[in-house]
Amino acid sequence: MSETIISLLVSMLIGGFIGWITNLIAVKALFHPHKSYRILGFDYQGLLPKRKAELANNLGNMVEGELINIPELIKKVKPEDVNPFIDKMIDDHKENIQKAIYNYINDYLKSIKFPLFNIDISKHISTNTIVTKTTETVIKLLRNKAKEAVPTVLTKAGNEVIKHISVHDIVKEKVDQMDLDKLEAMVNRIADKEMKMIEYLGGVLGVLVGAVQWVIQHFLLS
Repeated sequence: MSETIISLLVSMLIGGFIGWITNLIAVKALFHPHKSYRILGFDYQGLLPKRKAELANNLGNMVEGELINIPELIKKVKPEDVNPFIDKMIDDHKENIQKAIYNYINDYLKSIKFPLFNIDISKHISTNTIVTKTTETVIKLLRNKAKEAVPTVLTKAGNEVIKHISVHDIVKEKVDQMDLDKLEAMVNRIADKEMKMIEYLGGVLGVLVGAVQWVIQHFLLS
């Protein structure tokens, strides 16, 4: 193999190595080092650790402004989504409702007296029959009224939620509290292939730069 080809291959290999190692360092520099170090008079720290607070704030703005906000979430809740919950809640409390109605009717009937005859009317009326029919009526009324009120409740609840809950604040708080190692693992899990591709692309570009540099040195500058 001629010295010219060997020289070209060496130049391409060196360029490829430099391109690959440069991009590898650049990718690692996104997260490392976590702490700030002073090197040659300059403070050096990983990009994300250094700008974590700014990232959290910007990410919160982006999520709330472009992706998710409370009014849109509230609009996604339809009355028909709430109705099964209403039915279940009423069914779960049916026994308590019936017991309350029984106690009320029974106490009321006992309070009705005929002084002249000293009759306790509660002993002459089937309380259970009255309670059963009254319970059925009350439960049906509760279901209908609760379901009719759902749209209004959702609107008012949404307006109150907006006053007290901010998607921006939630996202910002989560990112601020997130451990840097966990954040790095999450990013790597999402974009691991892309990160590797950046490293390899640096190597490929380095090879091309090495080849171009070799051509310039041997043909244009000689």
